[in-house]
Amino acid sequence: GSTSFVYDRVVQYRNPGTIRQSKLFQRLREVGFDNFTMYELAVGEDSEIRRMESELIIKHDSLWPKGYNMTSETRGGTVRKGKR
Repeated sequence: GSTSFVYDRVVQYRNPGTIRQSKLFQRLREVGFDNFTMYELAVGEDSEIRRMESELIIKHDSLWPKGYNMTSETRGGTVRKGKR
C-alpha cells in the first residue's frame, strides 16, 4: 500500500497492542517482520502514486488470495510531504 513514512507503519505494526484486520498485517504477525522485505517503488504526487499502485497490483497479480491486496482500487492514506 501507499504510505508516506514506511518506518512509522512498521513501528505501528510491530506494536503488540496494534489491532489490524488487513491480510498483510496478519501475515506479518504470523511469519515475522524479519521475513519480509519492503521496497520504496515510487515517489511522487498522490494521484500518480495511487495510479501506479493500482497498475502494480494488477501487473503482479497481488489480489487476495495470491497476494495481500483485497482490491486493485487504492484508497491510500494521507500522503505527507517531506522526510521524517
